[in-house]
Amino acid sequence: EYPNVRSVTIVEKNQEVIDLVWNNCPKDDRFVLVHADIDTWIPPEGSNWDYAWFDTWIGNNCLNDYQEYNNMLIERYAQFCKEIGLWKPTE
Repeated sequence: EYPNVRSVTIVEKNQEVIDLVWNNCPKDDRFVLVHADIDTWIPPEGSNWDYAWFDTWIGNNCLNDYQEYNNMLIERYAQFCKEIGLWKPTE
C-alpha cells in the first residue's frame, strides 16, 4: 500500500513456513522471497536496505544468548542496512 516502498526481501529458512504462508500473503512484484538461512545467507553484491527486521528464534535460551545472537546479526548485516530491528524475548 506504500508507493515509497520499492522492495521487500524476505529470507525464510523453513520450506514448511514458505508453503504455509507465501501464497496467502498479499504481495506484488516488489516482494522477493529467498529460501535461505539468515545465519549464513550472503546478500547479493550491491544490496542495501533502509530497514531490516530480524524475526528469528534460537530456542528457549536465556536473554544473554539473544543479545549475543542479535549482536552477530547486527555485525553481519549492518553494512547492508541503514536501520535494524531485532526480535527478543520479554524480560
